[in-house]
Amino acid sequence: ADRERVPLQQCAGCRKPLIGDRVLLNGVGYHAACLKCHECRHPLGDQPFVVTENLRFHSSCFFCHHPGCGVPLADAGHYRFKNKTLCRNHYEEVALGRCVKCDSPLRGEFVSLAHKSGLLGLSPCENKPSGGKAAPGMCRKCFQCAHCKTELIGKKFYEHEGKPYCQEDYEQLFAP
Repeated sequence: ADRERVPLQQCAGCRKPLIGDRVLLNGVGYHAACLKCHECRHPLGDQPFVVTENLRFHSSCFFCHHPGCGVPLADAGHYRFKNKTLCRNHYEEVALGRCVKCDSPLRGEFVSLAHKSGLLGLSPCENKPSGGKAAPGMCRKCFQCAHCKTELIGKKFYEHEGKPYCQEDYEQLFAP
């Protein structure tokens, strides 16, 4: 973002006349003291800053807010989820959940177990958060036939007593 000193009429931060030290950010005028960090609420001043989703952060205030993480994000990928800034790993963990079998973060294709108990209503998902708490799910390598251990994502499968089976094993073991 380019900052320039320009004569404008009203500060976008306080809505008062732009008199004195002023800054232009993406065509919008501010008093230098009104252009503040979303995290610490102090003026951005001459320090480097990051803008994401129309929010401004000092580079030093732009970090993963997952408890115990704190990874700096100014030069890394980041995600906003429920008004928090997160690194990729914690975004995936919080927004997408963890595999109910191996406890790894659900990445790429996985199976949501959100419909009912057991495996009824399973549907393959991609990295699309629901916006709320992550539904239980199973990663690609764990979603496999209970008998022959073949991966089942993208394949026809059947459920018996809460366990998934490939069509061939289901027919051999349980079909009348």
